[in-house]
Amino acid sequence: ETARCGRPRRPRRPGTPWSAVVAVAAASRTKRRPVLRGDVSPIREVPAHIPRPPYLAAGQPRAPMDGLPVHEFYSGPDPTQEERFHIEVKETEQIQGMRVACQLARQTLEVAGRAVTPGVTTDEIDRRAHDFIVANGAYPSPLEYCGFPKAVCTSVNEVVGHGIPDSRPLEDGDFLNIDVTVYLNGYHGDTSCMFFAGRPKKRASALCKATRQAMLAGIKVCGP
Repeated sequence: ETARCGRPRRPRRPGTPWSAVVAVAAASRTKRRPVLRGDVSPIREVPAHIPRPPYLAAGQPRAPMDGLPVHEFYSGPDPTQEERFHIEVKETEQIQGMRVACQLARQTLEVAGRAVTPGVTTDEIDRRAHDFIVANGAYPSPLEYCGFPKAVCTSVNEVVGHGIPDSRPLEDGDFLNIDVTVYLNGYHGDTSCMFFAGRPKKRASALCKATRQAMLAGIKVCGP
């Protein structure tokens, strides 16, 4: 048989309904399987001499609304407008401390990114990031924050964010966000980036390009 556009139709066995042929064709066009949760390995240790973030201290107060750790600028469940829009102006020493922490976060991100390839698990990516962070005297900020069990977040494909590294191997065409935060000398450095495992799909590449452009547009307007 010939379709109206002049291209030959997919052959079918005698007696096979067209609905079955369409279903098979649709299945063959599926880009990838949904991401399923793998096994999460035990929490990796951090040497005792490395300082922990304040929110891991025993007896740390929690916000009544969401149970998250309370920071020093928390103004209660009903803050005034002045309290709501309070912005701390950092001093030169604080800014320098943040820069050093952010530099380490960026270096960690590069270490993690170099591990991205089909067949590698996100747990292995986490291990490399964890080892690099503690080797540089820092603490991986996400680790044990509200029970989070890993050093970095790895969000694969349709996982929106803060994915937990596990035993699932990356597949060719996967794309993922690796989110790194380190705690060094009293300051957090935070960064993230998208990575492709193998050859990216066109839609994934277009999505990453568009979101990067949006991010740069936002950064451009930041400042005093």
